[in-house]
Amino acid sequence: MGDPTLMADPTPHSGMLDFGAYLERIGLAGDARPSLHAIHRAHATAIPFENLDPHRGIPVSLEQADLERKLVAERRGGYCFEHNLLLASALEHLGLEVEPMLARVRRGAPPGTVRPRSHLVLRVTDDAGRAWPWTSTHPSSPFVFGIIAAVQRPDGTRELISDWSGSLQLIVQSPDQTMSAPPREGTAELLAERFGLPGFALDGDGRVQSSYSPGDSEQEGE
Repeated sequence: MGDPTLMADPTPHSGMLDFGAYLERIGLAGDARPSLHAIHRAHATAIPFENLDPHRGIPVSLEQADLERKLVAERRGGYCFEHNLLLASALEHLGLEVEPMLARVRRGAPPGTVRPRSHLVLRVTDDAGRAWPWTSTHPSSPFVFGIIAAVQRPDGTRELISDWSGSLQLIVQSPDQTMSAPPREGTAELLAERFGLPGFALDGDGRVQSSYSPGDSEQEGE
């Protein structure tokens, strides 16, 4: 994703019609004023991403009443425009400043290809005046929660490490492709040895973090 720009009409949606029902839908019933981070996490983990209506040839409405009917009352999911316009209306209900922004999806595009701005993200300003670039497009976006690294070898072989499918997988893409499932605790070593990415370690939650301490890069250059 990249090159976000404000929508021509920065508020193309109406205010939320039933905030209580929305809170119940995302598991925050009884919390009259959830925090920005709480409502974002709850939305992303409660409402699925899905494109079943477009897949079936059914037009998708972005009107506020239709968004709440489908994603809240009918407990369905939706795609980026549906999710983020619904989330925007909820955050504005809390008095937060929300700017819908169109963005391009760059993943999978050939080099030099300029794709249309077909994705919707939000820029939200919290009570402290900090702006957060957020999206609720997918409840478990691999770019947030997953690991991926890839390298192309001179002989045409491509190696990929990813846990997007759940377990950690090491894939060697060649005429006789191989796939293995290395132990997750070996992720840092694989990143360094196979992908030329040293300086990482796993934290207690199994997430990749930098193993460098502040000042390491300066010391190494001396």
